[in-house]
Amino acid sequence: MGFAIDGVQVDASAQELNQLVDVENPSGAQDYFVDLNVQTSGDGLGWDTAMALLSEAITASNVSIALTENRWWARRNRIFVQGDGMTENLTVLPEKCDIIGVGSDLLPHP
Repeated sequence: MGFAIDGVQVDASAQELNQLVDVENPSGAQDYFVDLNVQTSGDGLGWDTAMALLSEAITASNVSIALTENRWWARRNRIFVQGDGMTENLTVLPEKCDIIGVGSDLLPHP
């Protein structure tokens, strides 16, 4: 597994990637992780168990925000996404959530 810093590819383990986002969500809500390069989705609660699709993380985020017992209606979830060339048809965007891209693309796109 790897990531890019300032356009330089760096190999890293899931544990090392987790350390990049080791700051607790300042709103107290949930963080989700999406790695478009994994074959099988996990629970999305860390890079080592990342979800394979952004749509899965959006669904999980919307469910957690809506749960009454979470009392998160005034908080914001975060979804961290890494991967190359995402192609996915999204029919809904997350509520009260920030989607944050991790890494960079070395190829220029129009």
